[in-house]
Amino acid sequence: MKEGKTLLKIKQNDTTQEIKQIIKPRSYELMFIINFNTSEKERNELIETYKKFITENNGEIIKVENIGEKDFAYPINKMKKGYYVLFDFKAYPDDVVRLQNLLKNNEKVVRFMVVRKNLKED
Repeated sequence: MKEGKTLLKIKQNDTTQEIKQIIKPRSYELMFIINFNTSEKERNELIETYKKFITENNGEIIKVENIGEKDFAYPINKMKKGYYVLFDFKAYPDDVVRLQNLLKNNEKVVRFMVVRKNLKED
């Protein structure tokens, strides 16, 4: 298990004891839309990049679903369609924040949404 933030530091004599919050991986669902003008090779590389990020940070990929091309309900940045991808995965909350930052800073990703699943497991 991964240790989280320090909640409390206790000093006794010359030793310092830290009490840390224990964090478990949680279930998430990620849907993102890749720019339609991106080549198939670039799309696959992008998907592999995000899968690799999750697994390298002690996460677990449960399912990857390439939904494919879909028309938008309204134009986004003058685009009328995009390539949809769905991930089901488990990860630590701080790694999900880092993943969201990666998605946000990638110009090939038009939109994304991360939803936490199974709120009762905590």
